[in-house]
Amino acid sequence: PVCQPLTVNHNPGSGHWYVAGLSPQ
Repeated sequence: PVCQPLTVNHNPGSGHWYVAGLSPQ
């Protein structure tokens, strides 16, 4: 999914959390 700034989202594909546009990829 697309990274959303200032939003914490869970990426089930990588099992990581990304916030403020930071991607686990």
